Amino acid sequence: MRAYFVFYYKEIKSYNINYMKRVKIMAKIMKYVNVPILFLSILLVLMSYGSNYSPTPFPCLTDKDCTRRKGFSVTCRKGFCVEFKHF
Repeated sequence: MRAYFVFYYKEIKSYNINYMKRVKIMAKIMKYVNVPILFLSILLVLMSYGSNYSPTPFPCLTDKDCTRRKGFSVTCRKGFCVEFKHF
């Protein structure tokens, strides 16, 4: 009975070591998958903040009242600044 218990214990121990190695490898794989996803999502959020969408139009009287941005033509139309993107 004792010899069987020693053999069974070695079998359990080797199984646990192999299982723990697989868990470490899976954790590394998940790290390599999740980090690019997080990086791309943060990049997407930053790009959306830098977009040309302006939710509130700025009031103006002349074209000089409108703030200039690189790559855009800005004119005053009907009392509000309107931006046109250069292509």
